[in-house]
Amino acid sequence: MTDWVVRSKLAPSVRLRHPVPRPRLLARLSEALDARVAVVHAPAGYGKSSLLAQWHDRLRAQAVPVAWLSLDEHDTDPFQFLNYLIEACKSAGFAAGVDLVNSPHGFSASGPAAASSALLTALGRSEGPHAIVIDDYHRAECPEVGALLDYLQQALPPNLHLVISARQFPRSLSVADLRAHDELLELDQSDLRFDPEEIAAFVGQAAGEAVSAEAAGALYERTEGWPIALQAVRRWLEEGVPLAQTLEQFSGRTSDLVDYFVEQVFDGLSGADQTLLLSTSILERVNGDVATALCGSNDCWRQLEHLEQRDLFVHSLDRERAWYRYHRLFSEFLQERLRRSGGPPVSELHARAARWFQSHGHSTEAVQHALACGDAQLLAEVLEALGGWHYALLGHVGAFERALAVIPREALERHPRLALAEIYLDVRLGEHAQARRKLDRLSGLHGATKDSGLAAEFHIMDCLLDRYAGREVTESQLAELERLTDPLPVDNHVMRAVSCNLQCAMHARLGRAEEAFAVGERAIGHFREMQSVYGETFIYFHQGQARLVQGRLRDAEALYREGFDLAVEHFGDESDLAAIGRALLAEVAYEKHQAHEAARLLERALPHIEQFDSWPEVYEAAYFTGARVAAARGDGDALAAIARRVSATTRSRALPDLGELMAARLVAVSAA
Repeated sequence: MTDWVVRSKLAPSVRLRHPVPRPRLLARLSEALDARVAVVHAPAGYGKSSLLAQWHDRLRAQAVPVAWLSLDEHDTDPFQFLNYLIEACKSAGFAAGVDLVNSPHGFSASGPAAASSALLTALGRSEGPHAIVIDDYHRAECPEVGALLDYLQQALPPNLHLVISARQFPRSLSVADLRAHDELLELDQSDLRFDPEEIAAFVGQAAGEAVSAEAAGALYERTEGWPIALQAVRRWLEEGVPLAQTLEQFSGRTSDLVDYFVEQVFDGLSGADQTLLLSTSILERVNGDVATALCGSNDCWRQLEHLEQRDLFVHSLDRERAWYRYHRLFSEFLQERLRRSGGPPVSELHARAARWFQSHGHSTEAVQHALACGDAQLLAEVLEALGGWHYALLGHVGAFERALAVIPREALERHPRLALAEIYLDVRLGEHAQARRKLDRLSGLHGATKDSGLAAEFHIMDCLLDRYAGREVTESQLAELERLTDPLPVDNHVMRAVSCNLQCAMHARLGRAEEAFAVGERAIGHFREMQSVYGETFIYFHQGQARLVQGRLRDAEALYREGFDLAVEHFGDESDLAAIGRALLAEVAYEKHQAHEAARLLERALPHIEQFDSWPEVYEAAYFTGARVAAARGDGDALAAIARRVSATTRSRALPDLGELMAARLVAVSAA
């Protein structure tokens, strides 16, 4: 009866050319000797067999008897499966005296029960811990084999531990009782993926140099720690491809990964699953509804759930399984296959996605897909529906910069709130004259509008432009801003926040600290409703300037510090807002006779605010403080350098009033 037994199935066959010790995982697997069953499941290429082979060798070195059985498609016959299991146990030195089942026609009604009982009786005579490893169980999983394995795992003696590897969690295995009694150990792809330290060790030798933590982190992000992908990376390095080039070029489109995905994953899927994956590969996240919009199937929710259960590089993003994502490399493979498939054009899929995300309130993704589809009219419609420049004010400036590069002028002027976004970007860049021309033309085209909200937005933009251009605040302008803001809907937090922000700054400029504080608090309320820390930070800076005008230095410093800390926490130490905070804090430091601290703050602030976004009061504070520090040190060269910087900023930001003001102040400082 042993003539047909393939002996190689009774021992690990996977031996990597460059094995990497994985003590983290081996330590986890050692817990299998405290559990009744351990399941190691992950997609193809996650090193399941390699890991279990290392653990098998470790157990044997520790004199722990361990049986090994690798399954294939022929083992779906329970007669063959049970015979191989018996032979594996006998080869490992336990289950002696159990004969193979002599039933070439398969089991009779009593056959499997009798043979299983005999095996369990023999296993029960063993002493000390024993283990049985069943590798590649997914190849033989079927109801008959599943029922047999489930019966065995429930009846195993307490000293014998079953370890199963598969590409998906065995659906036939009853695990509720195991989990309830903490007798199930489960390792999935999140456990099996290489961490950055393991990646550095694995590819370091092939790279011919130590792999930095930054490079290892980049490889982890690109491969998500997938072992088979890291083996491909190592091959590239061994063939002489530099690590930097590998990081730049390695993707799911490379031929070695394409072949692997095709053979091990894609070709084994149904046509419906292939269509779903290809059609939705353009998405960063997917659910059944958006998948239906893209591929037309009404069964997408079930398909996604099934693909995730099978560990086919599909991951749920939340416990409710409301959203899924694809492994990054798998997504890249799918996108390339989609491009070559002759199916729906990628641009059409992006257009469908844009419309679906817009209609369901997912603005960021709606804009991303509208940009990707290349349809300028659709892009304009999506952005206008999001409020046009409202969306830019919420921090999505980069998206607008890309959009405005492809939307023609006539389309912009048909969508006034979108045109206001273009003007807003001009204002931020200091293109005040150009912004004024565009605003005047837009007001001429839409000035007769009956939309009171749009009329208010035109005036808000007018005030914003005047503020950035450094023009003096007028009582009539401030009164008109208040009048037009009052009728705005109470839930129009974007426009109310911007209007209150402007009013706060204008009152501060006029020296009305209490009015600035009152309207500033209203602005903060609106910004918080919008969840805009960015906007809230500006209010602390404006309120601080109002207190400084009053001579309340300590209060001004506290407000500036509040804004600066928010900027660093939420936008980073090198952000525009952090630079503005440093410039304002430098003025306070000088007033507190801390010239060295003021100089230190300005050294970092000035290059940033000159290159990026700021407003005249900040430039005034920074340059005047810098001039006073230079004069106090008797440093004529530094004072001349400040004068040159003022001149350059006056020209680049189109701020003639700033130039005149600072010229007078520099003369006064020099004379003093």
